[in-house]
Amino acid sequence: IAAAKRQLDPLFFAQEFQADFVTFTGAVYQGCVESQVLATDEAVRAVLPEWPHVDPSRICYVGLDPGTDHPFAAALAVSTDRGLVQIGEYLARNRAVHEHKRHLLALLAKWNPAQPFQPEQWAIDRSQRQMAIELAQPPYAISVVGAENDVRAGINRVSAWFLTNRYWIIQSECPRTIEQLRGYAWEPTMKADGTYRLERPRKVDDDLPDAVRYLARRTISDAFRD
Repeated sequence: IAAAKRQLDPLFFAQEFQADFVTFTGAVYQGCVESQVLATDEAVRAVLPEWPHVDPSRICYVGLDPGTDHPFAAALAVSTDRGLVQIGEYLARNRAVHEHKRHLLALLAKWNPAQPFQPEQWAIDRSQRQMAIELAQPPYAISVVGAENDVRAGINRVSAWFLTNRYWIIQSECPRTIEQLRGYAWEPTMKADGTYRLERPRKVDDDLPDAVRYLARRTISDAFRD
């Protein structure tokens, strides 16, 4: 119970462990994003010592939230002794799949053009089978792995990483991720007829939070096991 209290979203802990009836109408991450934002070069170097360079030998992961009727989003993070550090993001709409792939590969080469990152995993919602097939086509073939799409479980994983200081976000490189995480909120649980629905986030500007969630669900390093 003590471990759960340290790692879970406070409202979710209150509901699951203290039998409180909680209406999830506020921010999903309840203010725990701010402490994980690296706003200065000095702050970044505390977790990524070689900054503003990034060692190309670092293990990296990419979370993808592809879309045709909503923006295509990606979150790029590298592994450090202090946890994962998100060093890049991608958010665009109205592009062909091969164009998205070209931009994603450019993101991997941003810090080391001669030695681009080779992600340990590209994580995607496991229900996106058709998109996985399209991403695997040449040119710029990307082989993805399916991530669990249980929204509540994914949010709990990301919350735990924030609360235990295991996921950091560089402000200068990921401003839209931070903006969307700050605005990521629960829908009202009470419906118009007075009954209640299961808690779920609003489907507004949630593309990068979803990409982070898929990345979190597929990271398998011993340092990040539940």
